[in-house]
Amino acid sequence: MENEELKNKLIEKLERELTDFKDSLKGLPAEQIIDNSYKITCMQTIQDYLAYDKDYSKFELKTLLKREHILQECYDDWLSNDGSLREALEFSIDDTIDLIRDNEVKKERNKDAR
Repeated sequence: MENEELKNKLIEKLERELTDFKDSLKGLPAEQIIDNSYKITCMQTIQDYLAYDKDYSKFELKTLLKREHILQECYDDWLSNDGSLREALEFSIDDTIDLIRDNEVKKERNKDAR
């Protein structure tokens, strides 16, 4: 099997895993579904990265295809990671605030220059 065919199988496997997880939530009370919303978001992001933003060797593809729950494994590793979503958000928010501030400074300078 060629890499492209293996990659397509991986994409199908990831899509199926995410769909199965979402389907498992459908009969639950709304509160439990809401409690799982972070997990859904993370698993979708992981799926997108694994399916579309990563290149694999043939060995890596074959190895991943052997795993039963790739998204769940990646999600569990994410939760146990030293970093956190909060840290990533804080970094992004600080950058946004810096951009807003810098744009306002430029506006003020342009206004004063008139």
